[in-house]
Amino acid sequence: MDQSQPNTFHPYSVWLHAAEMQDIPPLEYLASRIHHTDPSIPVLLSSSHFEKHNKTLNTSVRIVAAPKDTHLAVQQFMAKYKPAYLVWTGAQLKSNLLRTLTSHSAKVTLVNARESDFKQHPLRIFPNTKKRALKYFEKIYAIDDIARTQLIRSGAPADRIFVKGELQEASVLSNAQHALHERFSQACQGRPLWLAACIGEQELAIILRAQEAVLKRDHRNLLVILPHETMNKDRISALLSNIPVRVDFEQDAKSPCDDTQIFIAQPSDALEMWYSIAPVVFLGQSLGGEQGGLDPYVPASHGCALVYGPRVSEFLPRYSRLAKSGAARIVTDADSLAAAVSQIITPSTAAKMTYNAWDALTQGARLTDELAEDIVTHVENLEFDT
Repeated sequence: MDQSQPNTFHPYSVWLHAAEMQDIPPLEYLASRIHHTDPSIPVLLSSSHFEKHNKTLNTSVRIVAAPKDTHLAVQQFMAKYKPAYLVWTGAQLKSNLLRTLTSHSAKVTLVNARESDFKQHPLRIFPNTKKRALKYFEKIYAIDDIARTQLIRSGAPADRIFVKGELQEASVLSNAQHALHERFSQACQGRPLWLAACIGEQELAIILRAQEAVLKRDHRNLLVILPHETMNKDRISALLSNIPVRVDFEQDAKSPCDDTQIFIAQPSDALEMWYSIAPVVFLGQSLGGEQGGLDPYVPASHGCALVYGPRVSEFLPRYSRLAKSGAARIVTDADSLAAAVSQIITPSTAAKMTYNAWDALTQGARLTDELAEDIVTHVENLEFDT
């Protein structure tokens, strides 16, 4: 299917709702998968947590507010957006909304259902409103058997509950082949290589000291530095003036030479290209700067072994997940960075970390693929019927 921007859009939309912060990233990824399959399907995403999370993966996703569970609010929402498929997370269920959706031939699916979401109130005098709402879901995906048991106790039909874990949380990679990829790949071939990505002035001195130490262990090592966009050649040259290594700039040398030990790439849109070339990546803005780190899922999806500093507040759950799986390693200074790079850059270690990243990022892939396919098929069939 043509992946370019569509000239027309489907008359119906897909609505994804994240009840908790942790549900936003996998729903963003699901939205990207839907858009990849059929970019003409409008995708809505709602959550009460967007003030703390604004890293949407797919710029075509429309952020909306979920309506109140009143007849008027639901009817207005239906008239405006025409949702044909709802993917809901969490236990804050809205019976009137769900009933109205299903009466309009929309499919409603509950995903990432957890045992903690559906614990029954200890006082039985309260009505079981969840039981009434759960009956409207065509399928309910529980993350484990414990969650399934709790859902059944809450009144969910047992034959509609499927234990398939959580949705996949990953990053969408660019399909575009960078014009300079082949040239740089050939220039770096056969050499131990690591990339320092998005490096600011505070981090540059640390990176340089680390490379000097790495070179003492292997003089063939090549470091590619992709500076932060705020860095210019004159400032970088001044900081490099006392470094006793061979340094080349992309602006001058175009590509690394055989004896280049540090190559300064131009700040540009080539970050993903370098991720696809370098087996080991230090993710900048994590030892200095105020950006709060880079998204580690992108280089991990490219097969990079990752090194990072402690200042990664913007993506802390993702770094923690990769570190726990053995796909990323935290460092605190030039010495620990040099030691990490020297160890990780060996092919066997890098390959093991790459596999660990793949294993972490593909968890839930089957469920996400199945759901995306069902969504697209349902919406396209509705359009055909009209």
